[in-house]
Amino acid sequence: METKPYAPYDLFWLDDCVPQGWVSVANLRKMVDPALSVSFYDHGTYLGSSGLFKLWEGVYESWLVLLVPPSNHWEFMAALKQSITLGQRLTHAHRLQAYCLADFPQGPVLAKRLGFKQEAVLKAMTPTKTDILLFAKVIR
Repeated sequence: METKPYAPYDLFWLDDCVPQGWVSVANLRKMVDPALSVSFYDHGTYLGSSGLFKLWEGVYESWLVLLVPPSNHWEFMAALKQSITLGQRLTHAHRLQAYCLADFPQGPVLAKRLGFKQEAVLKAMTPTKTDILLFAKVIR
């Protein structure tokens, strides 16, 4: 597993693909802050990218999109957790938020393993009336 700085072309694949667990990623590329984003590679193969973008002072949204699943999930989780922790330190964020579709079972598992706690269920928030789960990681 290798973590590299995010490159502007890393998310071009989102133009014709909606990753599993997402409603729409049309605006993600516009919101990405390259200084707070990383990309993951597995033996030279691009897996996906992750990062933070500012919602307001001290509050950031954490995002992750994967093109292909990692071969070693535990190694990937460690790299992802390290990148989120570093981003939180760099930004001095006291709150990170993350969202996922309620009918995507891997989302809550990943969020909880990364230290996020479920705060709310946003009922029928998608165009197809799917619920969205809101997770947060708060530093006191």
